Amino acid sequence: MLAIGMTANIWADTVIEGIKYALNDDFTATVTGLDDPSFTETITIPETIKSYGNTYQVLQIGDKAFFEYKFKSVVIPNSVTSIGDSAFCKCTGLTSIDIPNSVTSIGVTAFSGCTGLTSVTIGNSVTSIGRAAFYDCTGLTSIEIPNSVTSIGVYAFEGCTGLTSVTIPNSVTSIGDWAFIGCTGLTEINVDENNTAYSSIDGVLFNKLQTELVRYPGGKQGAYTIPNSVASIGEGAFYQCTGLTSVTIPNSVTSIEEWAFYNCSGLTSVTIPNSVTSIGDLTFYQCTGLTSVTIGNSVTSIGNYAFSYCYRLTSVTIPNSVTSIGKYAFSSCYGLTSVEIGNSVTIIGVWAFENCSRLTSIDIPNSVTSIGDEAFRNCSGLTSVTINSNEIMSKNYISSSNLSTIFGKQVQTYIIGDSVTSIGNEAFYNCTSLTSVTIGNSVTSIGNYAFRGCTGLTNIYCHIDDPITIDSYVFYYVPKNTCTLHVPLGSKEKYEVKSVWKDFLNIVEDLPTPSPFTIIGNLKYTIISDSTVKVSKNGTITGELVIPESVEYEGKQYSVTTIGNYAFYNCTGLTSVTIPNSVTNIGENAFRGCTGLTSVTIPNSVTSIGDWAFSNCTGLTSMTIPNSVTSIGGCAFWECTGLTSVTIPNSVTSIGTSVFALCTGLTSVIIPNSVTSIGKSAFGGCTGLTSITIPNSVTSIESNAFVNCSGLTSVTIPNSVTSIGRYAFEYCI
Repeated sequence: MLAIGMTANIWADTVIEGIKYALNDDFTATVTGLDDPSFTETITIPETIKSYGNTYQVLQIGDKAFFEYKFKSVVIPNSVTSIGDSAFCKCTGLTSIDIPNSVTSIGVTAFSGCTGLTSVTIGNSVTSIGRAAFYDCTGLTSIEIPNSVTSIGVYAFEGCTGLTSVTIPNSVTSIGDWAFIGCTGLTEINVDENNTAYSSIDGVLFNKLQTELVRYPGGKQGAYTIPNSVASIGEGAFYQCTGLTSVTIPNSVTSIEEWAFYNCSGLTSVTIPNSVTSIGDLTFYQCTGLTSVTIGNSVTSIGNYAFSYCYRLTSVTIPNSVTSIGKYAFSSCYGLTSVEIGNSVTIIGVWAFENCSRLTSIDIPNSVTSIGDEAFRNCSGLTSVTINSNEIMSKNYISSSNLSTIFGKQVQTYIIGDSVTSIGNEAFYNCTSLTSVTIGNSVTSIGNYAFRGCTGLTNIYCHIDDPITIDSYVFYYVPKNTCTLHVPLGSKEKYEVKSVWKDFLNIVEDLPTPSPFTIIGNLKYTIISDSTVKVSKNGTITGELVIPESVEYEGKQYSVTTIGNYAFYNCTGLTSVTIPNSVTNIGENAFRGCTGLTSVTIPNSVTSIGDWAFSNCTGLTSMTIPNSVTSIGGCAFWECTGLTSVTIPNSVTSIGTSVFALCTGLTSVIIPNSVTSIGKSAFGGCTGLTSITIPNSVTSIESNAFVNCSGLTSVTIPNSVTSIGRYAFEYCI
């Protein structure tokens, strides 16, 4: 009868001597619980049981088998090979456990919340300790991990506050994130010196394979200097180390990951070295004692919540290398009074500076194209926000610096520049101290409640020639009967009939026509002198583009001398560009993200190529840089994966940071004798490079210069080189 219609479990809840079992069709049994959950004495699990004349071997203790039971001890037989997920979870009366040699795995949260557990013996056949297996076992004072264990799961011993020391055997090759986090009593980590994966530095666990600080479980106290061998500070490395007062981060560190210094409330100052390229999410979240931070000029992104609730932080300078500020990045930094944003930031994330009530002024560069929802919500102290730029806003040379002179009075102003296209919902909600706002002519959308509650507004200077459609709540609670709306010449009648705008009782036509003007080819230009213009930020440009040497505006000729920052940013349909001999400068991010671009002609007149100028131009296969060029900006050709060859002229003296990083298709490059230094990560990740000859002129090769050039088989380094930076040729295998 048993051979007909067999299932995995024949009887799911067979009770034998008070213990429940699931009987399996292979004559094995899984312990599923007790018939009496209130049982408080010792449970002895047998190796075998008999049922209906058959003998079953007890191999498993099932998932949640004894979840929240009250017994004091349990005897596990040598027949058991696995302890299931949450098998003994919250068995608070359990004081000790002996896991036999037959067991090979301890499941997820197997003993989580066993607060009365003081000692554990793990058999020498266990290979893995599951996620949060001993989470919150606060009474556990010691643990011996056998040599059979190869992996310790995430959160495995989190919150084991009574644990004072731990020994990690040579067999362990993987330790999950947060494995010992919150073990505040842990003062000693012993790592087998033969362990190829891990070591311990001053009690901080160190992943030797990744040269990364993994986590500090015991709550690091006082001042700490991270050794020069460390390349990255891992996720949650110093999580809630509330007694940490200072930390010295060496130049060897290139990344600081999420939660790294979360709630380090005693930390007062931090200097992030130039070697670091990214600051992860929640990195310094709730570092309430932090009063100053210095961000190195190689950081490209500041993660979400990175400095949120650092309410003693008074000022911050965001370097030019940063391109994005994450959501909530500086939210609720109540003490923040000044912020300087570098000129590469394109996006200010949602809620980025909300509740920074003491922030009085901020400079937003022309690189910014989007201000996120509620970015400056409740910045009640904000009185002045200007563009840190020499951009000309009109033919009459109206700039942020002389605006007050032109309008005949001092103004407290937020100026939205000619690069910003969108202002998010509630972006300046309740900025009650703002008295004046200037909206640039590039703005195409203003979100709901963007200026709601800005009760102090007395002047709005709107440079948009044709009023855009906005929601009725954009200027909710702005005193429209006393606030003057200034509009461009010839546009007053349009505003007087446009919904919402027409609600302003005093509309004054006193602004000049915006200077960026459209000419043949639909390119925008900005006047930069009496005789010169630059190509400004354009919309979608496709196909072949020939930039003219000069343009005519109102009967006057202007020479095109500059391709401005972000001029053709993300014009993915652009296939070729001819730059005229009149151009001397190609600005930052000028052609960044032009993935369809296959051909560019740079004339001999060009002297400088800005940061990120051609980054992500994956369709470019070759590039000739003329002899006139003396400066190539950082990341100028970053991730041009289709680039196979490049000629660097004798006029160039240095190859900067990450100039050709991740150009995976690059097979050859000639470095001229004029070059004296090769910057950080200059050719990092150029996996197609097979050989490189460094000329006698070079004296220094900086860190990571050729990191991960895995195809490199030959390198010639001359006698002139006096220094080679850390990891310069790492992973060239």
